[in-house]
Amino acid sequence: MGNYAQGAMNPLEPTDLVDRIFGERFRVVGRIGTGPHAEVCVAVDLDVGEHVALKVFDQALGEDPDLAERVIEAVDRAAEVRHATIVEIIDRGVDGVRVWIATELCAGGSLRSMLDLGERLTPSQTLVMSLECARVLDHIHTEGQVHQGLKPENILFSTDQRLRITDLGLAEVLADAPLADANRSVDRVRYLAPEQSEDTVLTGEADLYSLALLANEAVSGEAPASADTAVGTLALRRTSPAVLSADLGALRSPLERCGRIHANERPEADELTIALLAAAETMSRPGPLPLIGIPGLDRLDPPKAAHPELIEPVPVEVPGLDEPVEPGNLVAVPDVPDEAERVGLEDLDRAEPTFAEPAEDLDPVEFDAPASTAQAAGSRPVFRQDAEDLDDHLPSWPLLALGALVALAIAAWFFLGSAGGSGSASVPNLIGADEAELAALAEENEWDIDRLETRLNGSTPGSIVTQDPAAGADLDAGETITITVSLGSEMVEIPNDLSGLTMEQARDRLSVASLVLGAVTEENSETVDTGLVIDIDEPTRQKPAGESVALRISAGPEARIVPDVIGTSIGDATATLAALRLQASEQLVFDPFAEAGTVLDSAPGAGELVSADSQVILQVSAGPEPVVVPDVTDLSLADAVDIIESFGLIFADTQGTPGEPVIGTIPEIGTTLDVGSEVTIVLGEPSEDDEDADG
Repeated sequence: MGNYAQGAMNPLEPTDLVDRIFGERFRVVGRIGTGPHAEVCVAVDLDVGEHVALKVFDQALGEDPDLAERVIEAVDRAAEVRHATIVEIIDRGVDGVRVWIATELCAGGSLRSMLDLGERLTPSQTLVMSLECARVLDHIHTEGQVHQGLKPENILFSTDQRLRITDLGLAEVLADAPLADANRSVDRVRYLAPEQSEDTVLTGEADLYSLALLANEAVSGEAPASADTAVGTLALRRTSPAVLSADLGALRSPLERCGRIHANERPEADELTIALLAAAETMSRPGPLPLIGIPGLDRLDPPKAAHPELIEPVPVEVPGLDEPVEPGNLVAVPDVPDEAERVGLEDLDRAEPTFAEPAEDLDPVEFDAPASTAQAAGSRPVFRQDAEDLDDHLPSWPLLALGALVALAIAAWFFLGSAGGSGSASVPNLIGADEAELAALAEENEWDIDRLETRLNGSTPGSIVTQDPAAGADLDAGETITITVSLGSEMVEIPNDLSGLTMEQARDRLSVASLVLGAVTEENSETVDTGLVIDIDEPTRQKPAGESVALRISAGPEARIVPDVIGTSIGDATATLAALRLQASEQLVFDPFAEAGTVLDSAPGAGELVSADSQVILQVSAGPEPVVVPDVTDLSLADAVDIIESFGLIFADTQGTPGEPVIGTIPEIGTTLDVGSEVTIVLGEPSEDDEDADG
């Protein structure tokens, strides 16, 4: 548990924790390495006399009681998720201010230890590692948990190359713990999914994003979608999908979906498992992993239990028996079917990958297969590099159904041919038959079967396509009949240029590639027009010839909710609507109380659903209704001013002789003006009689 990487320091160099006993049970004998929040040590379990890994957290974490309690709770939740590929949690506790966790010791080291020493995995080795991770993540997610901290430090190995995942659920808690080294902030986010920087409920697809990044680094040495700072890294991932290295080869296609920005565009863990099994068909078999191990561990004296008399014998699980057997008891072990016979095609957790080209002259190497939760850890390898196992591979495409039943005429051949005597029987015509029928026939005649696999266009998966000897030949008991079983049609690449095509165009394009159009799922898209292809809806970019390809078709943009823009200016309202891909249409309305240019209402109203690019009519105030300059002729100046102002106009000035009656206005009487416009009143000139009287 933790970082088992080898540094310049002797990993078992004494530290201040050496000889300290935690939980009255675990005595520290040396340090393996350090992480952002803890030291990882080798300790002796004094109860059973075994070496274990002991993770001891920094004092600063233990000094925060709430944080320490959350760590313990996270460990307890993780302990409930039992799986052969999850590091076993033995115990946990708090010693003073030091929180500690004891787990099984994975002496093969970590993926980080390999990468730090310049080791790189081949695409095939990375595929096996990713397959193991996808399977255990599927189990974790089914149990309702998310790892949240998948990274090379948490991918561990036993000395026999069996993979283990550790630190389940700790990342969420430790995100709130203080960092002693500020430079580690970039390391903290190096493998996080974009949504892990947001205040949102995480789903299992976040773990798939992390898996894609660490698989990329395992092959190329680099984690994609990374910047120089933690903030820059997270900002980059929120805007761009992870671009994976071409060094991944055929592994790149199934992993690229895991590196997408939005979680709902990534596959689930079981989908990734299917895609990885399919990708294995085009890849060569892997060699042994370049394990670094824990230097110095082999120099330790074998641990001894402090009280060996207290160790109780552990019952042993025996294949074929319902109940465990006490050590030392002799039992008759029943015949157990071969592993390939016991594993169903629907059981993705145990299906073995079939690689294209088995390598020769390689030492047998085993990789761990996540067994069902009831199995003991490491009870069965997922991949064994023995030549004998080439005959025991499961079909590589787990979703294909078994082949059609043999025709009655061929079945008759089987039973008639098996009726021969003297230890010899005639071989029937097996071409097109299901291999299950041959198994019964071979058992009856005591024939051995040499089973090969191939892909052949037009053939039924599970059917026999070649046989040796040919039909009609006599075959003695103990002799071998060699058959080649179809895995289905040859794998072809799904065209990568379907996006933006109509359904008919996509159908034609698939036909050229020897594929057919399958299920069509509509989904909203802001960038692809309605009725056009968004992308394929498949876990891999390859399918057997003749099979259907599911597509995602655009249903156009999502419906919009009309925003509330009442009371805002027409300019602001138009901009708000445009940001939602809605079009504003202005309708002027006179209103004596609202400032001109203010939105009074909208149609459709606020809160209603409309399609993208719809028109929204905005009622906009044009201010008070215009008025006509009234007739104020022959009135006195005072009376004319009162009338002008009662119409909402402003008396500005006079022209003419003061004291004379009004003879007109500027603008002229009868002119339409906006309320608030200025009006000049024109006064008459004095008459000659008035002038004579004045004289």
